[in-house]
Amino acid sequence: MQDNFLNDYFKKKRRRIFKGTILFISLLVFLLLANFISNIEKSSFAKISIDEVILNNEDYLIALETIKENSNIKGLLISINSPGGTVVSSQELFQKISTIAEKIPVVVSMKEVAASGGYLVALAANKIYSYPGTITGSIGVILQSANITNLLEKLGVKPVIFKSGKMKATPNPFEDSQLDSNESIQNIIKEMHSQFLNLVVKKRNLKNEEHLKIISDGRIFTGTQAKKVNLIDELGSEQDAVNWLKDEAKITGEINIIDFNSNEKFKNFLNHFSIKKFFSGNYTYTSGIFAIWTPYYE
Repeated sequence: MQDNFLNDYFKKKRRRIFKGTILFISLLVFLLLANFISNIEKSSFAKISIDEVILNNEDYLIALETIKENSNIKGLLISINSPGGTVVSSQELFQKISTIAEKIPVVVSMKEVAASGGYLVALAANKIYSYPGTITGSIGVILQSANITNLLEKLGVKPVIFKSGKMKATPNPFEDSQLDSNESIQNIIKEMHSQFLNLVVKKRNLKNEEHLKIISDGRIFTGTQAKKVNLIDELGSEQDAVNWLKDEAKITGEINIIDFNSNEKFKNFLNHFSIKKFFSGNYTYTSGIFAIWTPYYE
């Protein structure tokens, strides 16, 4: 009898805790959505933070499209802290942000690192700010592989490879690289580098031959050095970037800034409780899986 009583007691207690948790989460969802909707329905600036290797842009693109289509958003602040990413993902973000920069002022605030693909994304902005110690530049492309044939030979392992042509799946760590395949891959890298460099020249209006020579070899720069070769516009803080936005948008006084990344933390909270399917939204920011052998800006 006592065991049954205790079982019933704990079952009822668990039900109350579960119902209370669901009620709390539902209320939290309602308050967050209400706050987001109320903010986006009045004149505001939008903010997006790119704090990762640039690999999968689906959620960034959703947020950027929302920003582009909302007439109440008067400017866009992009905070970049990224060492780079894949070639296409970096170009994809650049193109999307460029379309927004044609409608409203867009400013980039570089943090610790905004290099290679991260710098390429920054080129889409109307204005680029960085801190004096920010690491930027690294205007180049890299594709890395390894040759483990000697190691396999020592282990007594001999790879057997079937493929449709000698250039298929190169570079391949299981076979020695061939001169013609190396040349082909290097030509691809050169083409991608040329795309990047031409974009820098166009967007930064670079005409100084010495500056072009310096930036084209893939070296990194501090923010102070980048300013000297015209890779950025100003040295300053994120608040300086916001002040520039306000001037461009002709806004005086305070203005609300909608942080689109803040919803990621909430989404992760929901994922922790395994109820993502009930509360999935359009404003989350996660990266995808990196594809091996994919050339990327680094």
